[in-house]
Amino acid sequence: MKNPLKKLQTKAEKLWKEYCKKRDTSCRLCGSSEVLQVHHIFSRTKKRLFLDVENGITLCSRCHSGVTWDDSYKEKVRRLINSDTYERLFEQSCITGSFLEWKNISYLEEQIRILEELLAEKGQHE
Repeated sequence: MKNPLKKLQTKAEKLWKEYCKKRDTSCRLCGSSEVLQVHHIFSRTKKRLFLDVENGITLCSRCHSGVTWDDSYKEKVRRLINSDTYERLFEQSCITGSFLEWKNISYLEEQIRILEELLAEKGQHE
């Protein structure tokens, strides 16, 4: 059985992906609704941004592969994002050092609560 921390991290990531897909509904680059995946605009290794819904964008598998390996795709994603949001995400991504909250059960429970609320709001609007 998974430890409680890993279980919460997995649940939070699942909710994050679910919210981003529900918000975007299709690939933000090409409009496809085939094989949708959620891409972290700034690396998923940046734990302080890992669950930030503004750091997620829904892409089809083809565009997701392109973003991973092709700088022209990365620039297309950059243009989709509000410049203030991009600047905030960029600044957060530059912070060095450990993000200890990622290993804090209370923090993860709060993030799960926030994501569940966001999903509930999305459900009411559709």
